[in-house]
Amino acid sequence: MRYKVYVDWTTEEIPRAFYVGKGTQRRLNIVNRNKLHSAIMSKYGFDRRVVFESDDEAAVLKRECELIAEHNTYVYCGGWGANFTTGGEGTSGAKRPWQSGECHPMYGRKHTEES
Repeated sequence: MRYKVYVDWTTEEIPRAFYVGKGTQRRLNIVNRNKLHSAIMSKYGFDRRVVFESDDEAAVLKRECELIAEHNTYVYCGGWGANFTTGGEGTSGAKRPWQSGECHPMYGRKHTEES
C-alpha cells in the first residue's frame, strides 16, 4: 500500500503550515479534518501538498512526527495549527499532551525554572 505524508498550508501571501497528516490517496481526497482545521481553512485558504511517499508505513509515520514538530502544528504545545496529536500513530493510538514519547515536542527537553 502506498502511504503519503501531506502538509496543509494557508494561501496567504506568506503561506503557513497548519496541519500535517498521513494516509492513502483516499484519505488525501477528504478535505476536512476537525473544527479547528476547518476554521483555519475558511479564514486563510487551503493548499494541500504531498511531501513524502512510501510503501513503508513506519517511515511515513516517522516523517509525519518530524513534520508536525518542524512546522509546530501541534496545538497542545503552543503550536499554531490543527494537529491534536503529535503524529506517528493516528487517532486510534493518539498521544495526548500529558503523555511522553519521541514524537512529543518536549521529548528530551526540560522546562526551565521560570516555566
